[in-house]
Amino acid sequence: MAQGWKTAYRLLTDYLESNPLIKIQPTTTVIPTDVRPGFYAAFDQARKAFVKGYFNNELEAAGELSAEYRQLAEDIVSKLDILPEIELNPRLKWLMDDPLNGLMRLIYNPLFNLLKGKLDEEEFLQTSQAEFGSLFNDLYHKCYNLWVILALLELLEPSELMWVPQKEPNAINSLKELYKQGARVEPVPDLTRTSLLNFEPGTWDTFIVPDLIFYSAKLNKYVAIRRSLPVNTDEPYLIAKQRTPDREWISFKQLSEVFNLANHWPDILIYCDDKPQNLNLIADYNYMIRPEMIIDTFTQYSLFNAEEASRIRSHQHHLKPTRGTVLLYQHDIPDEAVKAFTPLKFHDVPPNGNGYSAATVDISTETPVQETSIIPEDATDIQPTGDVTSAIEPVITLMSSGGFDRQALNQIIEGLF
Repeated sequence: MAQGWKTAYRLLTDYLESNPLIKIQPTTTVIPTDVRPGFYAAFDQARKAFVKGYFNNELEAAGELSAEYRQLAEDIVSKLDILPEIELNPRLKWLMDDPLNGLMRLIYNPLFNLLKGKLDEEEFLQTSQAEFGSLFNDLYHKCYNLWVILALLELLEPSELMWVPQKEPNAINSLKELYKQGARVEPVPDLTRTSLLNFEPGTWDTFIVPDLIFYSAKLNKYVAIRRSLPVNTDEPYLIAKQRTPDREWISFKQLSEVFNLANHWPDILIYCDDKPQNLNLIADYNYMIRPEMIIDTFTQYSLFNAEEASRIRSHQHHLKPTRGTVLLYQHDIPDEAVKAFTPLKFHDVPPNGNGYSAATVDISTETPVQETSIIPEDATDIQPTGDVTSAIEPVITLMSSGGFDRQALNQIIEGLF
């Protein structure tokens, strides 16, 4: 396993010894221009060998996800006749474009610290493995979420792709004024047609808006999809001048106290409406629109425990999705998840020998968590309006995507009718 890494690392240190003008020390790094290409060629080979030697399973998994994502993206681009490049966060793009290139970047700093003498080889191995595991799990999870969103987009038979352009901070007035969270009232930007799928968030979320909005021929409605919202960032900053009276609104100020780094927002939020203009705003400083459905995803690298079960219940209870919550597993649904949410009513598809394909969970008998109020449109204060739990059917559905089976997600589409 480690032989390829040791050989590549020895070639790297030999290159340093043969080029004494290169200075890589605890407080100084000097790599002359004429030897820089040779150094980075050896440096990159060492990183590649390390990933292949110690994380080959993760590399293969990322390769499969990358291939599935790129094929799905190509299919959607062809059907919608949009620009072929989907805008992603750089780290996600590196991983999806070239998994080895994306993963080797995760050990850039640890390898430099090894060369600088800040770490010995044993500390380098421990540090790299710990950091790699945490970062990889997060990146893989986010990329799987992108695959889920694109798969749902395709199944919903999309057209009329739209987005909501956000104002840049300097277009509002000044960063100093922008920091006065909740001090400005601004109109929400209008929806506009777009030929680009963009999952790269802006520097600031002046409002929380959907990642994409489109007309679904499948539902005969407009659909908006949004990935997990930011936490601990004081976003969104602005108060909307107008909010549609056609939707129900929840206190975002209360929600922002519930959802944080330890209890983050759901992975995917879905909204449906007959009017696209009702979907241009998800949240401003005061209020958040009530979603139709929320989805929490679990990959092959995710763990399910009591804390996760509590987080799911918190999502369901506070956001009150009208069509319920979906727990989507990349592969088999673990017995721990089935036991955590009872009683169960299994769908027509019976449990298979490796896990459960889908099950519906009625949580109406669960012990309630702290209530979040649904606020009427004309409310001026953030005051509870009573227990609205009975106004919805609190359902959690467990299902599996069977790896990357797009058609398996039709179960989610059925829940939106």
